[in-house]
Formats: sequence, structure tokens, C-alpha cells
Amino acid sequence: MGKLGIFVCTDRHAEDLVGLTKAAIAKGHEVRVFFTGPGVKLVPTEQAKELVKAGADVAMCLHSFEELGFKEDEVPEGIKKSSQDYNADMLKNVDRYVVL
Repeated sequence: MGKLGIFVCTDRHAEDLVGLTKAAIAKGHEVRVFFTGPGVKLVPTEQAKELVKAGADVAMCLHSFEELGFKEDEVPEGIKKSSQDYNADMLKNVDRYVVL
């Protein structure tokens, strides 16, 4: 199946993010999610944990996370601490790219 990249740059639409991710995975697609900017506010939430449990490859911009006052130990298990390099690689290697 295809590969879907989801770029999360807002702290809104968490339920839509989870629904889209789960639906794509249920259809057999590979899903990669990258949180950055205000979107990293969603990282320490149950919704972000659901993405990992669903089987998505999830990463976040550590710089954005720390800029907003979060600490590294607040990152749930299974979410990679990364940089914009992850986003660039994701963009290059997916079939579709969604921005939230």
C-alpha cells in the first residue's frame, strides 16, 4: 500500500489526527507523523500515545518541544526525539503528505 506523512504544526485537531492515522493504517498504509511548532503540545497527550499504539512511526521536533517549556522526560515511549531532518526525509519518502 501507500505511505502517508502527516505534518502536525498545530495543537488543534487531535481527534482528527488520530482518526486519519487509524483509518490509513486499517487500510494497510504506512503512516509517519511529525510534530513541530505548536503541534508538539500534543506530544504528551493520550492522542499521541494512540498513534504509537496504532502502529504509526511518530517523531517530534525536540527543539520546538524544549522551546515551549517541555522536558525530554515528558516524551511518551515510542515517540522519537528528532529534528526537521525527520520531516524532510518523510516528505521525500511518502506518497501523500497532509498538514494539520
